[in-house]
Amino acid sequence: MNSFVVGIDIGEERSDACYLSSACDTLDQSNFQMTDTGWSELTSKFPKETKVAYEASGLA
Repeated sequence: MNSFVVGIDIGEERSDACYLSSACDTLDQSNFQMTDTGWSELTSKFPKETKVAYEASGLA
């Protein structure tokens, strides 16, 4: 089974997402609104088995 990953750089109003194949090829790059509708539209693009990595940095 192929393993896909979405990396998400979280912003206050909009966030960036990069969808990578198991070979680390970029399959899609997009940004989305930080709303329920924005999240739904983003997640509808990817298979349910897709792994999601969120940025770990930010102000504490």
